[in-house]
Amino acid sequence: MNGLNLPRLRRLVSRAVAGRSLGIEDVAERTWTVCPESSGTCAPALHPEGALERIQGLSPYRNWPAEQALIQGGEVTLPPTVGHLLRNAHVVDSHVYCGACEWLGGVGGSPLWLPPAPREPDLARATMTSTGTGSLYFGCLLLDDFPLELLGSDPAENIAMLSKPSGHEAGYRELLGLRPRRVVRRAAVRELTFFVDPAYNPSKADRYRHLRAALRRHVSESTGTGLVYLRRGLSGQRRVMANEAELEAVLAGQGFTIIDPMKASALDVARLSLDARLVVSIEGSQISHAQFSMADDAALIVLQPPDRFCMQYKEFTDSLGMRFGFVVCQPGEEGFSVDIPELLGLIDRMKP
Repeated sequence: MNGLNLPRLRRLVSRAVAGRSLGIEDVAERTWTVCPESSGTCAPALHPEGALERIQGLSPYRNWPAEQALIQGGEVTLPPTVGHLLRNAHVVDSHVYCGACEWLGGVGGSPLWLPPAPREPDLARATMTSTGTGSLYFGCLLLDDFPLELLGSDPAENIAMLSKPSGHEAGYRELLGLRPRRVVRRAAVRELTFFVDPAYNPSKADRYRHLRAALRRHVSESTGTGLVYLRRGLSGQRRVMANEAELEAVLAGQGFTIIDPMKASALDVARLSLDARLVVSIEGSQISHAQFSMADDAALIVLQPPDRFCMQYKEFTDSLGMRFGFVVCQPGEEGFSVDIPELLGLIDRMKP
């Protein structure tokens, strides 16, 4: 398929007729509830006194009311997981089109004039397993897209969008028993199923447990110490801890295993972090290297950059009843620095 992007053009016409943009739920032929809305409680996040006063800004994907609720803990409303069936949809590079609906789930654009690319045979049925953030970030791929792949009735019907490459994805798919992604770039789909999945609810927690059990069928023995520091490294968005070398030396002296995922395979990381009781890391996608391997009752401490505070992984730990803590680092001219004595105090509070 190359030349004029007819699905996008038809969407523009349909939108003009409808008078507004339509979402997936508006154009779905059928909608059903996979997991109903429910309520629950979550524990407060542990943090040193005065930590919140250092926060200068949030991740652009987060908002303060949501972060504050995760920090404070208490009663929470868990949104439902919902399925939508779209009829006669079209996948075009990073977008899905269906009537007046346009959905962005991959990387790249969808111009009106398309560059050359092969069109795949039309698909009778497919289930979309990509999310917009999962196509961009390794952490969201493991947090959100991997669990999505367990919702469809037939794994052979799962399809994915164009995404940023990840050097560890294939390794984790093997460890978790997931098929290689079937990336569809351009194709018409007669029946396309979408699932809208929240950050967590009972269904997603069950799917996390399924994947964690699958990893343990492949990795049975730990080569680590049960205490893990995960390096962020230079991958992804730049977050530089000025005193990271000093921190690593101190943590190594406390018995921590220092893991650099950029220098290790998925299997190596899984072995080193298997059943870790405590994981410490700078906020970022690399934390997901431990999400399927850390112990069921593990604790996670996130070192928060002061200008990019993010409680995303508190949602994960809450879903599985794990403990969560954080420190907010000190800003500096060359990145940020962690107050090591302050962190050690929090570690003492959270060690099992």
